[in-house]
Amino acid sequence: MNSFDFFQIISSGYFVTFIVIYIVLTAGLGAWVADKKGYSPVLWFLMCLLTGIAGVIAISGVPSQIKETDSNDTSSEFWTCKKCQTENLGNTPACRGCGSACE
Repeated sequence: MNSFDFFQIISSGYFVTFIVIYIVLTAGLGAWVADKKGYSPVLWFLMCLLTGIAGVIAISGVPSQIKETDSNDTSSEFWTCKKCQTENLGNTPACRGCGSACE
């Protein structure tokens, strides 16, 4: 008579493999969500590795650190050089066309 032996399933290695894959996928999901929200993916990978699905639920509930910008407002994104009329990114200190300092 074949009976269900829980210890035989655990010792066969399939159960341990399933648990390891589940934990790594859960930790990876937590790291991905953390990265999208502006948090450290390495820290959250480790936290989700230890806590499992509870860590993923925790990072899903925290607010995002990334500020959303209005895509129609381009006034602060670019500046125009007064000497050569080249458009430059807003955070560059000098013109990429002529090299003059931002005015």
